[in-house]
Amino acid sequence: MKKSLRSVSAIFILITFTAFAQTKITPSQAKDYIGKTVIVSGKIDQVTHSSTGTWFINMGGKYPDNAFTAVVFKSDADKFTNLKDLEGKTIEVKGKIKEYRGTPEIILNDPDQMIVIEKM
Repeated sequence: MKKSLRSVSAIFILITFTAFAQTKITPSQAKDYIGKTVIVSGKIDQVTHSSTGTWFINMGGKYPDNAFTAVVFKSDADKFTNLKDLEGKTIEVKGKIKEYRGTPEIILNDPDQMIVIEKM
């Protein structure tokens, strides 16, 4: 009985790990992952703030030639600190990739979706 419980536990852990493992991609690969939940890893080339309070974190080039954008809407902006200070740093963002006006993006609703990997 103990042996079978260990086997079941090991299988459960393996299935759980596999279910939560996510694909890590570069900003230029994001266009191939529309509709998928992934981790996008890369250097931030530009951070901009619109007049409506939305933040745009551009990777793979500056707007309008950027390959990918992480977006923080005004309604969630107070959850994040020092977004402008991220420019030039390497980050990972995780979430479902959507396409907006031809550019892949992930909407960030929670700071846990973003990790600073390399500081300038």
